[in-house]
Amino acid sequence: MSSEGGFSPLLAVLARLEGVDARLGGGWGIDVLAGRVTRAHHDIDLFVPELSVPAAVGRFTADGWSVVLDDRPCRTVLASGVGGRIDLGGVRYRPDGHGVQIGGEGDLELFPTWAWTERSADGHRVICLTAEAQRSKHRGYPERPEDGKDLAAIAHIDEPPCFDPGVWVLPPGEEEELIGGIETASDLLVEPFGLWPLPAMDDATRAEEAARTAATLVVGRPPVGFCRLEIVDGHTHIGQLSVLPEYGRRGLGRSLIESACRWARGRGDDLITLTTFAHIPFNGPFYRRVGFVDVTGPTGPELADLVAHEADLARLGPRVTMARALG
Repeated sequence: MSSEGGFSPLLAVLARLEGVDARLGGGWGIDVLAGRVTRAHHDIDLFVPELSVPAAVGRFTADGWSVVLDDRPCRTVLASGVGGRIDLGGVRYRPDGHGVQIGGEGDLELFPTWAWTERSADGHRVICLTAEAQRSKHRGYPERPEDGKDLAAIAHIDEPPCFDPGVWVLPPGEEEELIGGIETASDLLVEPFGLWPLPAMDDATRAEEAARTAATLVVGRPPVGFCRLEIVDGHTHIGQLSVLPEYGRRGLGRSLIESACRWARGRGDDLITLTTFAHIPFNGPFYRRVGFVDVTGPTGPELADLVAHEADLARLGPRVTMARALG
C-alpha cells in the first residue's frame, strides 16, 4: 500500500470504521509511533473486537473490497481493486481489559491493557500498539528485512516496562482456553528438532490428567506461560510447562520452576519430578541447569505408569525422567 500522501491511505481506511473500536498494528503502527511514514507498506494491520468483525468486513465489501482469506473471527484479509490490503484481526476483550486472539489451529496472540496507546496521525486520533508491544511482537519468528528498520524507527521511544512477570496460582476452571493456546503455541517450538507432529491427546487421557492436577501456576497478566502440577506417587510432578515463544529467554520458565518447587515444599514434599525430551535445549538441558537430575533407578508405580503412557512421545525422540531434591 503506497505511502505517498503521508498518512492519507491509512486515515481513509480508518474512516470506513468510524464508530468501531479499531486499533492499529504492523508497519503503519510503527509509523504512527514514529510520527512519520518510514517505508512503503503492503497492507494495514487492524484489530477490532470479535463481535465487530462482521460489521467491519461488511463496510469494506460494500465499498468494493473482496475477501481473500476468511478465518473469522480471528483473521480476515481483504483486498481492493487498486492493490490495497487489510489484515483484520478479531480480538476477544475480557472484563479486565486484556485481549486475546485465538486462531483456528489454537495459535494465540495476547493484547494486554498496556499494549495500546493513543497517538495522532496528521491530527487524527489513532489507537495503536505501544513501542513495547511492537518490540514484543517482533520476537518469536525469523526476522524479515523490514523488521530491523521498523524497530530502529521506534528505538528512541523509551517506555517504562509494563509486563508483569509475577507468578500466581490460577483459580480452578479459569482461562482454560488461554492456557490451551499457550500450550499449542509453545508445542511448535519442537518442530525444528524433528519431533513433529506431537500426538493428539484423547478425552480419556485429558480426564486422567485433570484428575491428577493439583494446581496450575501462571506467569504474567494475562498469562504468557504456565506450569501444571500433579500429584504422582504422593509427591509433586510437573505435568506441563509452557511459555509463549515470543516471551522466551526472559527467565519466565525458571520463575515457574522455582515457584513450583516452593509450592511442593509447602505441602511437605522432599522432591519434585517431571518427564521430558532428553536433548532439546529447552527441555532436558534446561531442567538440568535449574537443579534436576536424570532418574536412572526404579520409580514409583504411578510415575512408571505415566512414562508408559508417553510411548507415543518416546517414538518421536528419547525421553528422560528427572527429579530435583527439595532440601
